Amino acid sequence: MKKKNFIRKKICELVLRFPNIKIVYQHNEMSDTHILEIKPIEVFDLNETYQEFETNITIEFDEKFFPDSILFVSEDSLNNVTHPEFEAVGLMYGMVPNVSSQRSYHYNVEQGEYNTHDRKDYYIAA
Repeated sequence: MKKKNFIRKKICELVLRFPNIKIVYQHNEMSDTHILEIKPIEVFDLNETYQEFETNITIEFDEKFFPDSILFVSEDSLNNVTHPEFEAVGLMYGMVPNVSSQRSYHYNVEQGEYNTHDRKDYYIAA
């Protein structure tokens, strides 16, 4: 599998698993670094499940494509995407929960679909 195809596949897996994120991708040919900018910063910094996925992707990429490197960055990083080549947006990116509701979304990886149980209703943030 080619490097960019691998990365596109992993980006799609991430936005399916974490529907509230946006990922922008760029390859820096000078350094052979593949940069993935993750938004929002809260997922990048605080979501342990996301961080585990990121670590696994990094390890797999390094095993397959060394000496190229993959770099995950947040929107406030000094290294960022300036010329995007690919972008993927989760179904719930940019939405905020209505705190009065009692429902939430859950992505079932095995079934490849969203399940709702006691979910929160979501509204687009202004």
